Amino acid sequence: MTVSRPGNGCLADAETRLLGDGRMRWLQLRILLFEAQEQARKDVEQDAAFRTVTGRWRQCMAKAGVRAKDPVGLLGSLNTYEARHSSPALSADLRCKTETGYLATAYSRLGAVQQRWLDRHPDVLRDWTSLSARQKKAADEVLRTGGHD
Repeated sequence: MTVSRPGNGCLADAETRLLGDGRMRWLQLRILLFEAQEQARKDVEQDAAFRTVTGRWRQCMAKAGVRAKDPVGLLGSLNTYEARHSSPALSADLRCKTETGYLATAYSRLGAVQQRWLDRHPDVLRDWTSLSARQKKAADEVLRTGGHD
């Protein structure tokens, strides 16, 4: 992956102060993690436990008179501000999520998919941790000195 970033200006100066020569790697990591997050959201759809809980949620919603494939689809179907704040489907959604344990299962399974990705890319976690520590150290130094070298 090739990533570029402006090399001058106040943002570049701040990033250089916080990240040193790790500035480009930080940007790469942010992009990689965003892409991984998007892929994990797609991949969790194939997870058996996620599919099962989504099916239970869908059945609960059908009993409430609401046809929806899944919570994301339901929210997407409410395409106006008014619909998103007044639709009776929303209270059914919340009730069905509670009754089926949807959120606990969905987030647990999404977390497992994300962890598998991280396990396959140990350099991402290692570099993120290292650069985060570098930022914290630099920020602490700025706070100790009041921003003056």
